[in-house]
Amino acid sequence: MPNSHRERGSISIYVVTISAAMILLLGLVVDLGGQIRARQYAEAVASEAARAAGQQIDPLPALQGQSVSIQAGQAELVGRKYIANAGLTGTVTATDTAIRVTTHTTYQAKILSIIGITSFPANGSAEARLTEQAETFEGTGIEPTTNPENRR
Repeated sequence: MPNSHRERGSISIYVVTISAAMILLLGLVVDLGGQIRARQYAEAVASEAARAAGQQIDPLPALQGQSVSIQAGQAELVGRKYIANAGLTGTVTATDTAIRVTTHTTYQAKILSIIGITSFPANGSAEARLTEQAETFEGTGIEPTTNPENRR
């Protein structure tokens, strides 16, 4: 009988240790997965903000067939508004031919916060470049116009 008293409670230490390890592993899976989703969202918002900003072209020269350029101020405004509407922060930088967008967010840890890890940063970036299309629409019967009055 004396041996049975020495081993009493030893299974409790094992269960506590294994339980703590399992909670830590669960926290890694849940919270690192959440950070990956937050990063994917930040990337998607950056891409869409760059696309929306890239549609802000100077219309008159484009319609006259002269040149195509981005209205940088308007593009930056549209990009920043898109980011804000998505609930993120970020920057938009535009030139005559390109737009660069970065987004920032933070994933709040759900499980790892019990050991002091409360958040993970998640960032995204995208770039959109302005390109010009060919001057004719071969095979369509449509010819480009240089006179904006010919548009319907």
